Amino acid sequence: MAKFRENPSDVAALERPTIQRQTFLCIATRAWDSLWRDSQQIMSRVAVHNRVLYFEPGRNPDRSVIEEWLRNVPNYVRLPIREPLPNLLVIPTPSSLPYA
Repeated sequence: MAKFRENPSDVAALERPTIQRQTFLCIATRAWDSLWRDSQQIMSRVAVHNRVLYFEPGRNPDRSVIEEWLRNVPNYVRLPIREPLPNLLVIPTPSSLPYA
């Protein structure tokens, strides 16, 4: 049985990113610090060679409208942008309309 041997040029091509020095916008359905899912995983990998702007949802459906409004008041004046990874900016969006 023959062993599989990788062609060194193929391996180098896989390691070389195809998209570099671009800006990606991710309008996410979950907060960055919530349960780690596909969107966070993909954006963290894209951020290695690109800039990612990750917009968190402004409304948490588990909280009351008044609780969410009070939590988001500072976001209407100045957004507390944070950078959990290099090239990845997490921007909380203020909730303007409650969920239906």
